[in-house]
Amino acid sequence: MYNDTDPIIGKCAFGDEWSFGTGDIRGPIVCMTGTRIPAHRPFAVVLIGWFLVISTGILFTASFTLFRPGTVVDLIWRVKEAEHAQLMDHRIVICAGFLALGLLMAATAYGWSRSREWAWWLAIGIFIANGVGDATRLLQGQWPEGLMGVCITVLLVVYLTRAKVRGLFR
Repeated sequence: MYNDTDPIIGKCAFGDEWSFGTGDIRGPIVCMTGTRIPAHRPFAVVLIGWFLVISTGILFTASFTLFRPGTVVDLIWRVKEAEHAQLMDHRIVICAGFLALGLLMAATAYGWSRSREWAWWLAIGIFIANGVGDATRLLQGQWPEGLMGVCITVLLVVYLTRAKVRGLFR
């Protein structure tokens, strides 16, 4: 049976032990390897983590369809057939780019799930790069897509740079 003088001990990822000491369960759990597991993560932070995971899957799937055209997976391109035709002209280079970006997203999702500071920096960089891409849409006259993308990017970066959110990744 637990009492207030017994340390609370458990297991982190990969069997690493953690301890709160003597009953103090406020704040993040810090594993012996330095892994931080926040006691409570804001819903938006969890949502961004899932976005990174889903983006990884989309990039790997798109890369596969460009590398091996003609499979049943090509059905995903029915949504954007014109863009698919443009990508097919340079499919090997774009496939390699999607694979590299997919690996970056996978690493970011992994680090994000473990509250690593480097993952926070990568996520900021990914969102800013996406915002720059959306800003170029504005210059091309694609106002609705570009404006929405830039606004979402600004909101995400402002949210992620708040001290309370950034503090989860130190």
